Amino acid sequence: MKLFIAALAAGALAAAASGFGFPLMIAKVFPVVFDNTQIPPELQDMIARLVAPEHMRMAVLLAVCSLLPLVFAVRGIGTFFNVYWISIVSMKVLEAIRLDAFSKLQTLPLSFIDRQKRGT
Repeated sequence: MKLFIAALAAGALAAAASGFGFPLMIAKVFPVVFDNTQIPPELQDMIARLVAPEHMRMAVLLAVCSLLPLVFAVRGIGTFFNVYWISIVSMKVLEAIRLDAFSKLQTLPLSFIDRQKRGT
């Protein structure tokens, strides 16, 4: 059950990166890169504390451009773990079904098995 919940969480993370991350990139990041639009002041202040003023434009461009691979990485990691964990859960469910069917066959009386055609 825990593995299934983890798989759902990983799927939700991948979906959020796709459904929320890409539109955010188009709306906020691409204008900064292609149209020379100003970035939000909060982000600009944070970058200004880390770099010298003469390197500000390059640092902003680097920070903004690094967001695109980050979104793709989060989406890829979430998708990988979702598929991996769901496949483990599905194998465990199939194994439980097979074991239940086999134990049911083992408890049937021999007269029931003798009445059945061979191979059914």
